[in-house]
Amino acid sequence: MPRRGRRRLDRVVTGDLHPICVSASKLYATWGDPEPHQAALLAWLEERSDLWHGVDVIDGSPLVRIGDQGVVAPAPQPLHPAPQAEPAPAPLPPRAGPVPAGASWPRTCSRP
Repeated sequence: MPRRGRRRLDRVVTGDLHPICVSASKLYATWGDPEPHQAALLAWLEERSDLWHGVDVIDGSPLVRIGDQGVVAPAPQPLHPAPQAEPAPAPLPPRAGPVPAGASWPRTCSRP
């Protein structure tokens, strides 16, 4: 076992590091109280039918075990929501009719 992993196991044995759960390849633990984390994890696991889990009691403390055979990966979620299409501008009102020959548009400014 690598030296670093052995030090963490020593912390578990001495009671400094409190295991929350184990999977096939990982140990999840906390320096604090593991009970709230285990309760939240167990509530989440109850909703999942694709994850096997069980609780073992080791030296008087519960340890959640998780198996991942048959896990269904969740659909990927976009990092940013898709931009909403802007509404189309309102159509211009229809013109009143053709402009008579020789007519000029009203002027908005006067000449000096």
